[in-house]
Amino acid sequence: MPGHSNGQNSMPISENDDTVDNVNDASSDVAATSQSEIEFNSVSSGNNSDHYDTAADESSREETISPEDEAVKIVCISDTHNGHNNDEFNEKIRQMQGDILIHAGDFGEQGTDEERKSIFEWLRSLENFKYKVYISGNMDGIGLNKSKRVSASQASKKKFLSDDKVIYLQNNSCNVLGINIYGCPYTPRFFGGFQYDRLSEESKELWGMIPENCDILVSHGPPSGILDTNSKGKR
Repeated sequence: MPGHSNGQNSMPISENDDTVDNVNDASSDVAATSQSEIEFNSVSSGNNSDHYDTAADESSREETISPEDEAVKIVCISDTHNGHNNDEFNEKIRQMQGDILIHAGDFGEQGTDEERKSIFEWLRSLENFKYKVYISGNMDGIGLNKSKRVSASQASKKKFLSDDKVIYLQNNSCNVLGINIYGCPYTPRFFGGFQYDRLSEESKELWGMIPENCDILVSHGPPSGILDTNSKGKR
């Protein structure tokens, strides 16, 4: 449902990252950016039959990039399950043109360092998109510490790579081309990683992190009642 790069510009997002500003920073130029017309395209690969409890960041951060044009074209994909290693799928994505590519999780199947490095390198290689924003899914959380509550630690986030063009979100936000994007990998408990118990204090804490000025919410789990059943008909 719903690794480390050898590149010189790659780096994990951290609190001390000079390219990232706190959303509450009064000097942020988010308010000065113009509203953008957004066009969405969506393509998905893989199955929706599968679904932890991991570290998260309580503080939102943003990377501000001034808009170049009025219209911003966004392509969203998810549940590709290592599809970027498939020539046919890879070619299909590379034929698309857009400003921002969003991957809404389950880019891999085993949650390994190799898969995390692979998706980062692939996203970096896509020259047909100016910026790439991605989150994890339940399959990408396999192998991380499942005993941690949402706000307990940020350790797992450091396992996912980011740079100035490829941005990983885990319960935090970024501003790209004047658009505030918030990413959350969690789903109601089902299978794998990044899970929470329904109607729990943890779930309230988790979704309470979403800022009011969010333009795009990227979550691995779908909204309640909208394509939110698995292969067995369960939500």
